[in-house]
Amino acid sequence: METRPRVLVVSNNGFSLSNSNGRTLGLLFKGWPKDRLAQFCFNTDGPLWDVCNNYFCVSDADALWSLFHLHPVSRNDLTGRKEDGKTTRLQIPRTALFSILRHLVWELGVWRGKCFYSWLDSFSPEVVMIQSGDTAFPHNLARRIARRYNAKLVFFNTEGIYYLKKNYFYPGILDGFFFPLYNYIFKKAYSRAMNSASFCFYLHEQIQQDNDRCFNVPSCVIYTSSSLDPSDKPFNVSHPVFSYFGNFAFNRGDAIIEIASFLQEVNKAFCINVYGKATPELEDKFNLMEGINYHGFLPYSQIQDIIKESDILLHVESHDERYAENLRYGFSTKIADCLASGRSFILYSPSDIACFKYIQRNKCAWATSDKSSFINAVNSIINNSEERDTRIKIAKEVANRNHCLDKNVSRFQSLLSEVCHKRN
Repeated sequence: METRPRVLVVSNNGFSLSNSNGRTLGLLFKGWPKDRLAQFCFNTDGPLWDVCNNYFCVSDADALWSLFHLHPVSRNDLTGRKEDGKTTRLQIPRTALFSILRHLVWELGVWRGKCFYSWLDSFSPEVVMIQSGDTAFPHNLARRIARRYNAKLVFFNTEGIYYLKKNYFYPGILDGFFFPLYNYIFKKAYSRAMNSASFCFYLHEQIQQDNDRCFNVPSCVIYTSSSLDPSDKPFNVSHPVFSYFGNFAFNRGDAIIEIASFLQEVNKAFCINVYGKATPELEDKFNLMEGINYHGFLPYSQIQDIIKESDILLHVESHDERYAENLRYGFSTKIADCLASGRSFILYSPSDIACFKYIQRNKCAWATSDKSSFINAVNSIINNSEERDTRIKIAKEVANRNHCLDKNVSRFQSLLSEVCHKRN
């Protein structure tokens, strides 16, 4: 096998099993030589040491401290971090104004110093991969590092932030004035990085198609991977176990409460088991709802067991118009596990978002967008074993074709190596 290039990943989250972004990208480097992989990240929920053992983490608090003290940061190599889903970090309000201030702190670069550059020099990356998000400065950082070491710049893009026109933060009092400015800063950083990129990996076709129309960069789609083996647990017709696992961003909590009320109309005994980190306010809402059992956060290893013991898996996205534009590119990373699980899977969401179109096109689960279609899906799963088995069979085929971890790892790593060895 040809020698793998030295890859530096620049991302918000560290490779991790306890958050979806860290898990999505981290698993694709399964088997990559550890001495040829490093990661610079801004926070982490627990590093994947079996994937990478060369980390340099600088948090927002670190960058701010360096600015106040006019002193560069020392290396945090994440030694001793645990995969428990708990993090301690500076909580910066998600508004346009604070995002601009955050950007300025990082761009001033006081945090950079001999320790950081010595770490980079000792690794000397041949490929710099940016996991794109909604912050501007990582794009600038990745582009500058790639230029410094004459390395190839590669994107791993799971979001369509560049194409959003409305404020995608939680609006502050002055966001009407500051969001256009931050949006300009972000788009400038993103477009400059894209125009320097050699290749792009996308999570699904919608992002790929829109980016290909704007940027002339070779690309491919690598769907979220799953290593789950299908569960052979018999379906419980009389008391099916409904499960939701994941985060509650973009008002998903209220959407869960909504479908719980639908379930109560089908059968008062039906209840959704909900797993994730809820705010105290949302937890109170869950506890007041008859059709919800809230269990709190569980590590991904335990969630895998929950999936196998469930009868019907659920994912939701809000119908709230405030989030419509943000959700256009919505494609939850949990879809891979849900399709591979051998369990029935219902999506409840607006019909114009990426994951709804994907499921509807492949007929691999039940894509529902209103009360009637959701209730029909539940009744169909419970009462029509032939349709239930047919959808599960198709889901397994789609999972094997698009979400198989080993296949995706092989394709991802081969393409990444080709990019490095291809002349400009």
